[in-house]
Amino acid sequence: IFNREWTNKEKFIIHDYTTILPWHPTRRWNTRDLSIIKYIIIHQSAISAPFENINKAHITSGNQNHLSKEGAPHIAYGAGIDKNGKVMLFNNYKHVTWHCKRFNLQSFGININGNFSGEGWIGTEEPTKFQFNSLKLYLDYLYTNTFKNLNVKNSLRGHCEFDPINKPACPGWELMKFINEYRK
Repeated sequence: IFNREWTNKEKFIIHDYTTILPWHPTRRWNTRDLSIIKYIIIHQSAISAPFENINKAHITSGNQNHLSKEGAPHIAYGAGIDKNGKVMLFNNYKHVTWHCKRFNLQSFGININGNFSGEGWIGTEEPTKFQFNSLKLYLDYLYTNTFKNLNVKNSLRGHCEFDPINKPACPGWELMKFINEYRK
């Protein structure tokens, strides 16, 4: 669903950024069948930069690239939510993006844009009410349309739950509270 309404009590639009953000000149994601997906993983950017900047960092080759020195095919998240609550689909749901080491094949990653406090990390902001509202609506959409076979309680996770040593602050305390409430 792109650039149109999905009605579930409120107006909700998923903006298609799969072709708007630049891609790596030669690299492309592997693909998978959607039935393989077992998790929806929530992330924070841990910086206060637009997704366009994050995409550029991900696709740029060099030793500074934490994803691959050759550069990633595209921004490494399936989707993102900006500070104003705009939901952007960055990659096709079938794309295997590099957002959660060892769990990429079986998960879909959503990045909430911002620098949020979490375990061992002092952020400079908190998620906005627009981000929380859009995340709820997007999850409602995903669980009733795209990933309707997933059990919310077992599938919705924060990045820190898969990598507590290297990513203890992702997605941050406030988003983990939200995740725990949504799972109920």
